[in-house]
Amino acid sequence: MDLSGWEDSVWVLHSMYENTSLPSHISYDQARRATIEAGVEKPVIINGFSLDDGSAVTTGVGLGFSDHPGEGWTRLTWHEYFARLGQTPGRDEAFPPSFQWFSDGGWPVSIDFPAEGSLDGESLRALVSVLTNRAAAEHCYFYPAALTTGDFDNVEIQEGRVSDIFKLVGEGVGRFSPSNFWPADHSWFVYTDYDLCATRVSGSADLIDALQADPILETLRWDKPDQPTPDKATVEAQPTRKARRLSWWRR
Repeated sequence: MDLSGWEDSVWVLHSMYENTSLPSHISYDQARRATIEAGVEKPVIINGFSLDDGSAVTTGVGLGFSDHPGEGWTRLTWHEYFARLGQTPGRDEAFPPSFQWFSDGGWPVSIDFPAEGSLDGESLRALVSVLTNRAAAEHCYFYPAALTTGDFDNVEIQEGRVSDIFKLVGEGVGRFSPSNFWPADHSWFVYTDYDLCATRVSGSADLIDALQADPILETLRWDKPDQPTPDKATVEAQPTRKARRLSWWRR
Protein backbone atom coordinates (compact mmCIF):
# COMPACT_ATOMS: atom_id res chain seq x y z
CA MET A 1 0.00 0.00 0.00
CA ASP A 2 1.37 3.40 -0.96
CA LEU A 3 -0.48 6.18 0.86
CA SER A 4 -0.03 9.93 1.01
CA GLY A 5 -0.96 12.57 3.56
CA TRP A 6 2.37 13.20 5.29
CA GLU A 7 4.35 16.42 5.24
CA ASP A 8 7.12 15.11 3.01
CA SER A 9 8.50 11.94 1.41
CA VAL A 10 11.63 10.65 -0.29
CA TRP A 11 12.73 7.49 -2.11
CA VAL A 12 15.51 5.36 -0.62
CA LEU A 13 17.30 3.78 -3.58
CA HIS A 14 18.24 0.13 -3.05
CA SER A 15 21.98 -0.42 -3.06
CA MET A 16 23.96 -1.72 -6.01
CA TYR A 17 27.60 -2.74 -6.11
CA GLU A 18 30.46 -3.07 -8.58
CA ASN A 19 33.41 -5.42 -8.86
CA THR A 20 36.01 -3.94 -11.20
CA SER A 21 37.92 -7.23 -11.34
CA LEU A 22 35.04 -8.79 -13.30
CA PRO A 23 34.53 -8.16 -17.04
CA SER A 24 32.24 -5.24 -17.78
CA HIS A 25 31.68 -6.40 -21.39
CA ILE A 26 30.03 -9.73 -20.48
CA SER A 27 26.38 -9.70 -19.44
CA TYR A 28 24.68 -12.04 -17.00
CA ASP A 29 22.79 -13.50 -19.95
CA GLN A 30 25.97 -14.20 -21.92
CA ALA A 31 27.61 -15.76 -18.86
CA ARG A 32 24.62 -18.03 -18.20
CA ARG A 33 24.41 -19.19 -21.82
CA ALA A 34 28.13 -19.96 -21.77
CA THR A 35 27.78 -22.13 -18.65
CA ILE A 36 24.80 -23.97 -20.16
CA GLU A 37 26.71 -24.64 -23.39
CA ALA A 38 29.66 -25.90 -21.34
CA GLY A 39 27.38 -28.21 -19.37
CA VAL A 40 28.12 -26.50 -16.06
CA GLU A 41 24.45 -25.54 -15.65
CA LYS A 42 21.24 -27.02 -16.99
CA PRO A 43 18.47 -25.04 -18.72
CA VAL A 44 15.44 -24.17 -16.59
CA ILE A 45 12.47 -26.23 -17.84
CA ILE A 46 8.92 -25.41 -16.68
CA ASN A 47 5.97 -27.41 -18.02
CA GLY A 48 8.10 -28.61 -20.89
CA PHE A 49 9.23 -25.15 -21.94
CA SER A 50 12.80 -23.96 -21.62
CA LEU A 51 13.40 -20.52 -20.15
CA ASP A 52 16.85 -20.59 -21.73
CA ASP A 53 15.82 -21.08 -25.36
CA GLY A 54 16.79 -17.53 -26.33
CA SER A 55 13.34 -15.97 -25.92
CA ALA A 56 14.14 -14.72 -22.41
CA VAL A 57 17.08 -12.70 -21.15
CA THR A 58 18.89 -13.24 -17.88
CA THR A 59 19.07 -9.62 -16.77
CA GLY A 60 20.90 -9.98 -13.47
CA VAL A 61 18.09 -8.12 -11.64
CA GLY A 62 17.58 -9.62 -8.20
CA LEU A 63 14.35 -10.06 -6.25
CA GLY A 64 13.99 -9.89 -2.48
CA PHE A 65 16.38 -9.14 0.34
CA SER A 66 20.08 -8.83 -0.50
CA ASP A 67 23.16 -7.57 1.26
CA HIS A 68 26.74 -6.59 0.48
CA PRO A 69 28.04 -9.18 -2.05
CA GLY A 70 31.36 -9.58 -0.24
CA GLU A 71 35.05 -9.11 -0.93
CA GLY A 72 35.90 -7.26 -4.12
CA TRP A 73 32.57 -5.44 -4.33
CA THR A 74 32.17 -1.73 -3.60
CA ARG A 75 29.06 0.42 -3.43
CA LEU A 76 28.04 2.01 -6.72
CA THR A 77 25.42 4.69 -6.24
CA TRP A 78 22.70 5.36 -8.76
CA HIS A 79 23.99 8.90 -9.19
CA GLU A 80 27.50 7.62 -9.97
CA TYR A 81 26.16 5.10 -12.46
CA PHE A 82 24.01 7.62 -14.32
CA ALA A 83 26.78 10.22 -14.24
CA ARG A 84 28.89 7.83 -16.34
CA LEU A 85 26.15 8.03 -18.96
CA GLY A 86 25.85 11.80 -18.70
CA GLN A 87 22.38 11.42 -17.17
CA THR A 88 20.49 12.29 -14.00
CA PRO A 89 18.54 9.45 -12.35
CA GLY A 90 14.79 9.89 -12.53
CA ARG A 91 14.68 12.84 -14.88
CA ASP A 92 11.52 12.66 -17.02
CA GLU A 93 10.81 9.09 -15.90
CA ALA A 94 7.13 8.08 -15.96
CA PHE A 95 7.56 5.26 -13.42
CA PRO A 96 8.92 5.08 -9.87
CA PRO A 97 12.53 3.89 -9.42
CA SER A 98 12.74 0.52 -11.17
CA PHE A 99 14.60 -1.44 -13.85
CA GLN A 100 12.84 0.77 -16.40
CA TRP A 101 15.18 3.60 -15.45
CA PHE A 102 18.09 1.64 -16.82
CA SER A 103 19.02 0.54 -20.33
CA ASP A 104 17.40 -2.52 -21.87
CA GLY A 105 19.17 -5.85 -21.98
CA GLY A 106 21.30 -7.78 -19.52
CA TRP A 107 23.55 -6.18 -16.94
CA PRO A 108 27.31 -6.78 -16.96
CA VAL A 109 28.50 -9.34 -14.43
CA SER A 110 30.65 -6.62 -12.87
CA ILE A 111 27.55 -4.89 -11.43
CA ASP A 112 25.24 -6.26 -8.76
CA PHE A 113 21.92 -4.62 -9.71
CA PRO A 114 19.65 -3.12 -6.99
CA ALA A 115 17.09 -5.77 -6.10
CA GLU A 116 13.34 -5.41 -6.47
CA GLY A 117 10.75 -5.89 -3.77
CA SER A 118 12.85 -5.42 -0.65
CA LEU A 119 15.17 -3.02 1.07
CA ASP A 120 18.74 -4.28 0.98
CA GLY A 121 20.66 -4.94 4.18
CA GLU A 122 22.83 -1.83 4.08
CA SER A 123 19.89 0.51 3.45
CA LEU A 124 17.61 -1.25 5.94
CA ARG A 125 20.13 -0.99 8.76
CA ALA A 126 20.70 2.70 8.05
CA LEU A 127 16.96 3.43 7.81
CA VAL A 128 16.19 1.60 11.06
CA SER A 129 19.02 3.50 12.76
CA VAL A 130 17.42 6.82 11.81
CA LEU A 131 13.92 5.68 12.79
CA THR A 132 15.13 4.22 16.11
CA ASN A 133 16.09 7.72 17.24
CA ARG A 134 12.43 8.71 17.09
CA ALA A 135 10.01 7.99 19.95
CA ALA A 136 7.46 6.40 17.60
CA ALA A 137 9.87 3.53 16.91
CA GLU A 138 8.86 1.70 20.10
CA HIS A 139 5.46 0.52 18.81
CA CYS A 140 5.29 -0.31 15.11
CA TYR A 141 3.30 -2.44 12.70
CA PHE A 142 4.74 -4.58 9.88
CA TYR A 143 2.74 -5.69 6.84
CA PRO A 144 4.05 -8.15 4.20
CA ALA A 145 2.21 -7.95 0.86
CA ALA A 146 0.74 -11.14 -0.56
CA LEU A 147 3.31 -11.40 -3.35
CA THR A 148 6.11 -11.63 -0.78
CA THR A 149 4.41 -14.31 1.33
CA GLY A 150 2.50 -16.24 -1.32
CA ASP A 151 -0.66 -16.00 0.82
CA PHE A 152 -3.37 -14.12 -1.07
CA ASP A 153 -6.22 -14.99 1.32
CA ASN A 154 -4.98 -13.70 4.66
CA VAL A 155 -3.60 -10.40 5.87
CA GLU A 156 -1.19 -10.73 8.75
CA ILE A 157 0.23 -7.69 10.54
CA GLN A 158 3.01 -8.04 13.10
CA GLU A 159 3.68 -5.65 15.97
CA GLY A 160 6.94 -4.71 17.68
CA ARG A 161 9.74 -2.19 17.86
CA VAL A 162 11.13 -0.93 14.59
CA SER A 163 14.38 -2.81 15.33
CA ASP A 164 12.41 -6.08 15.33
CA ILE A 165 12.15 -5.81 11.56
CA PHE A 166 15.33 -7.86 11.17
CA LYS A 167 13.59 -10.86 12.76
CA LEU A 168 10.86 -10.60 10.12
CA VAL A 169 13.32 -10.58 7.22
CA GLY A 170 14.55 -13.99 8.34
CA GLU A 171 17.28 -16.13 6.84
CA GLY A 172 17.95 -17.77 3.48
CA VAL A 173 16.67 -17.03 -0.01
CA GLY A 174 13.22 -15.80 -0.95
CA ARG A 175 12.96 -13.35 1.92
CA PHE A 176 11.75 -9.76 1.87
CA SER A 177 11.67 -6.78 4.16
CA PRO A 178 8.06 -5.86 5.12
CA SER A 179 6.18 -4.20 2.28
CA ASN A 180 4.90 -1.57 4.71
CA PHE A 181 5.83 -0.62 8.24
CA TRP A 182 4.75 2.34 10.36
CA PRO A 183 4.44 3.46 14.00
CA ALA A 184 1.23 3.42 16.04
CA ASP A 185 0.97 7.20 15.86
CA HIS A 186 1.18 7.12 12.02
CA SER A 187 3.91 9.78 12.06
CA TRP A 188 5.79 8.03 9.24
CA PHE A 189 5.16 5.30 6.68
CA VAL A 190 7.47 3.02 4.67
CA TYR A 191 6.40 1.56 1.32
CA THR A 192 8.30 -1.08 -0.69
CA ASP A 193 6.71 -2.35 -3.90
CA TYR A 194 7.37 -5.86 -5.26
CA ASP A 195 8.34 -4.43 -8.68
CA LEU A 196 10.41 -1.43 -7.60
CA CYS A 197 14.10 -0.99 -6.81
CA ALA A 198 13.52 1.71 -4.21
CA THR A 199 11.53 2.29 -1.03
CA ARG A 200 9.45 5.37 -0.30
CA VAL A 201 9.50 6.86 3.19
CA SER A 202 6.89 9.46 4.15
CA GLY A 203 6.78 11.55 7.31
CA SER A 204 7.68 14.90 8.79
CA ALA A 205 10.04 17.30 7.05
CA ASP A 206 12.70 16.83 9.72
CA LEU A 207 12.58 13.03 9.31
CA ILE A 208 13.04 13.31 5.56
CA ASP A 209 15.90 15.77 6.13
CA ALA A 210 17.54 13.22 8.45
CA LEU A 211 17.23 10.48 5.83
CA GLN A 212 18.71 12.69 3.14
CA ALA A 213 21.60 13.62 5.42
CA ASP A 214 22.45 10.02 6.30
CA PRO A 215 25.85 9.07 4.83
CA ILE A 216 24.76 5.53 3.90
CA LEU A 217 21.27 6.04 2.49
CA GLU A 218 21.03 7.14 -1.14
CA THR A 219 17.83 9.14 -1.49
CA LEU A 220 16.00 10.75 -4.38
CA ARG A 221 12.89 12.85 -4.76
CA TRP A 222 10.58 11.55 -7.47
CA ASP A 223 6.84 12.03 -7.94
CA LYS A 224 4.65 11.48 -10.95
CA PRO A 225 2.77 14.79 -11.12
CA ASP A 226 -0.25 13.63 -13.10
CA GLN A 227 -1.10 10.60 -10.93
CA PRO A 228 -0.85 11.44 -7.22
CA THR A 229 -1.39 8.58 -4.78
CA PRO A 230 -4.69 8.67 -2.84
CA ASP A 231 -4.74 9.90 0.72
CA LYS A 232 -5.85 7.68 3.60
CA ALA A 233 -9.40 9.09 3.79
CA THR A 234 -10.02 8.49 0.08
CA VAL A 235 -8.83 4.87 0.22
CA GLU A 236 -10.82 4.06 3.35
CA ALA A 237 -13.99 5.47 1.79
CA GLN A 238 -13.86 2.96 -1.10
CA PRO A 239 -16.58 0.31 -0.49
CA THR A 240 -14.34 -2.54 -1.61
CA ARG A 241 -12.63 -5.53 -0.05
CA LYS A 242 -9.30 -3.72 -0.29
CA ALA A 243 -10.69 -0.69 1.54
CA ARG A 244 -12.02 -2.87 4.34
CA ARG A 245 -8.60 -4.41 4.71
CA LEU A 246 -7.22 -0.90 5.17
CA SER A 247 -9.43 -0.36 8.22
CA TRP A 248 -6.35 -0.51 10.47
CA TRP A 249 -5.57 2.98 9.25
CA ARG A 250 -8.59 4.42 11.06
CA ARG A 251 -7.54 6.34 14.12
